[in-house]
Amino acid sequence: MQPPIALSAGFEHGLSIDLVRAALAALRAIVAPSGPWPKGARRLADAVVWKTGYDLEPEAIAPAAPAETAAAVPGLPLRTQLVRLAIVGAMIDGRPSPAIAGRVDALAGALGVDSLELEDLRLLAHGRLMRLRRHLMPRAWVFSILRKHVREHGWWSLVKMLAVMMRLRVDRGIQARFRALDELPAHTLGPTLLAFWRNAGFSLPGSRGAPFYIVYYHDVSHVLAGYGTDPASEVQAGCFQGGYQHSDGFMLVFFTLCQFHLGIRLTPIAQAEEGQWDPFRALDAICRGAGMNRDLTDGTWDLWEHAAEDVDELRRRYHIASPAWPPGSVQPRAA
Repeated sequence: MQPPIALSAGFEHGLSIDLVRAALAALRAIVAPSGPWPKGARRLADAVVWKTGYDLEPEAIAPAAPAETAAAVPGLPLRTQLVRLAIVGAMIDGRPSPAIAGRVDALAGALGVDSLELEDLRLLAHGRLMRLRRHLMPRAWVFSILRKHVREHGWWSLVKMLAVMMRLRVDRGIQARFRALDELPAHTLGPTLLAFWRNAGFSLPGSRGAPFYIVYYHDVSHVLAGYGTDPASEVQAGCFQGGYQHSDGFMLVFFTLCQFHLGIRLTPIAQAEEGQWDPFRALDAICRGAGMNRDLTDGTWDLWEHAAEDVDELRRRYHIASPAWPPGSVQPRAA
């Protein structure tokens, strides 16, 4: 099994029009080997064309056999990214069939790609959802943060956080620490994060029933990227975070497709949704995250070190680009 490849890998010097054409030909072979593009996959292809900036017409690109694709796409990073595009294409129009998962496997085999997301797709295609959850969850970013927390603070700290989440206790110390962020200057990260939680109707960390307070890493992504908390915005926030993560960021993309597009509930925190994964906005969110120079979930970034810093300054320092929207789209209101 190959090591995880970041979602930014392989794109450092841009993509040629020939590589983009080869990617779309491979995608079409996955989703429409002998017919027209399905609606969602066609929108995905259009989003790729929009984001790369080339004058290409997906309908004019014929499907390519895996061997033909292998001859056109060099290097493991780009080949892995192409397989990921194929996985998204396999899921964008509904739960994938074993046949479409088999075509993705054939492409991956020809490209020499062997990654964990291929097993994710197989389990999904065969309806093995319990096994899929067990395969996905240990790779979630929050588990690595939890493991670090336990190493530093011990198992008893985890037990106390669980008791808070199960509504058995209130952690007044954590509540007070977060409430004190309101004393910082306006427009700094701490008060902005508190305002984000209040506007979304979220409980203050440490309150009875509140999730583990270390999940604030994800909410900081919402704040810095400017995404809200409706299901479509959660897709963008997850894709943005997947873009900047150095390890297994595609797991978050896959998660958002399951949780917010296919109606498969993978987290107890949010209800499952359907049809919320828009390729244009999701791809833009991935690119915004991939352009960052800081992984907020790598275990070294600490909210308390940056809570008093201006939010716009943090965006500049971390190279967070403004969102881009295709012509004619309605831009969502910033969070």
